[in-house]
Amino acid sequence: MNNYFELFDLPLSYSIDSVALKKKFYQLSRDFHPDRFTTASKEAQENALQKSTIINSAYKALGDEWLRIKHILVLKQQLADDEKYALPPEFLMEMMEINEAIADDNTEVEKQMVIVEDELKLEVTNILENNLMDEASLQKVKAYYFKMKYLKRLQNRVNDIDVEI
Repeated sequence: MNNYFELFDLPLSYSIDSVALKKKFYQLSRDFHPDRFTTASKEAQENALQKSTIINSAYKALGDEWLRIKHILVLKQQLADDEKYALPPEFLMEMMEINEAIADDNTEVEKQMVIVEDELKLEVTNILENNLMDEASLQKVKAYYFKMKYLKRLQNRVNDIDVEI
């Protein structure tokens, strides 16, 4: 697993200096752009292409709060591939109600999802703002990540329904 923070010479943090991120991205993109290696060996060309792909993925991940949180959880070995995380029953009940409201074409459902998202964010605001990475904090961020992942699926479902109308 590549550490995108190290690649971009940034501290491991939930929040990012977007100016520094962009500046380093442009520098790395120039340094490893495949066009700069057209006369190099086949191996050097492949390495440049691979590095360029990693740079683009890293920039996308670090530039997006959601993907950045996921990357931190992976780096801190808190998130496994295809992990089946057990969400709290009360949260699942709330999501079931939202899901039913979507099926009933309830126009208030989007407002309800925004409220849930705000409440979830509030649970981890202190952790994110203070960049806490102790075990207990990481577990709370992990719970937040999985709850938001579930909520985002519902939001996508609403958006799909909106598009179909």
